Amino acid sequence: MARSKARGFLCGIAALVVVCATPAAAAAAPGQIDATFGILNNGTVTADHGRHDFVVKVLRQADGKILTVADSSDANLNATMVISRYLANGEIDFAFGQSGSLTTPLQGTGFVSDAVLQPDGKIVIVGWTDPPADFFITRLLSNGTRDTAFHLAHPTTNFPGNTVDEAFAVALGPGGTIVVAGRSGANTAVARYTATGALDPTFSGDGLLTHDFGGGSEADDVAVIAGGKIVVAGREGTASGLPRVVLAQFNANGTIDATFGTAGRVNPASTSIGSAAALVVQGTKLVITGNVGLSTAGISRYNANGTIDGTFGTGGTTTMQVGRRGHDGSRSGP
Repeated sequence: MARSKARGFLCGIAALVVVCATPAAAAAAPGQIDATFGILNNGTVTADHGRHDFVVKVLRQADGKILTVADSSDANLNATMVISRYLANGEIDFAFGQSGSLTTPLQGTGFVSDAVLQPDGKIVIVGWTDPPADFFITRLLSNGTRDTAFHLAHPTTNFPGNTVDEAFAVALGPGGTIVVAGRSGANTAVARYTATGALDPTFSGDGLLTHDFGGGSEADDVAVIAGGKIVVAGREGTASGLPRVVLAQFNANGTIDATFGTAGRVNPASTSIGSAAALVVQGTKLVITGNVGLSTAGISRYNANGTIDGTFGTGGTTTMQVGRRGHDGSRSGP
């Protein structure tokens, strides 16, 4: 399944907008712009790091500071990634990186896709390089400098075969392990790394797993649940040309979990969502979001065994109109 990276450009400027979560946080009501955030007191922070900036992930530290991870490019359109940190009020944190940011060249026309914050404050960032079309993973210390103890700088992970390998999501596992998911060729791909950044040989024999769900598929999000089991959510191609949802579960050793859904995956007909873009673990339940149509987003919830949760929404799914065009709820079109 071919997939193109969705890159939305905001006139070369990355923007961060904060809305009020509680009435005490600002004078605005919940859901409205927090006017106390940002140097202009309008709830918005903008930053220009190059020709094009596109924030792919926002992370909040326990102390309220905000991290942004962005795709960018330099004056010669060479791909870069930019990690910045802001104080809770939206001001740049000059103690992080180099005057608040770290800008790093990416190999070839590489892309950053996701990031996660470790309990010790270190930042794990994933994406893919092109050429070669491989996963990459890197880690920063909490002060915004490279973690030299992490396995190499920008190590690339090549799955067997002459395939295009793209990483779309990352999650933390037990014992400091790091799980990265995406696609390898036409198959869903998962890699697990140790706390040092090396491939974990206790997972699928060499740290690498690909699974063929019957059509070209990919994992767009990943979560690690109790017992180290790995849940992936994404999409799968069909003969009709319309995608269908993939939500599947693997055991900690990399084998498919046959106790989940049907042969390890949910019944695609259980939801009207055509492709899952985000996955949230809610207690023992699994929640996916994605697109139902060109202007409709959907949320479905599943029980721990992979059956649809009929107590949620209508038959386990709720939908909403969110726009006139585009694939709502999805990181990119199918």
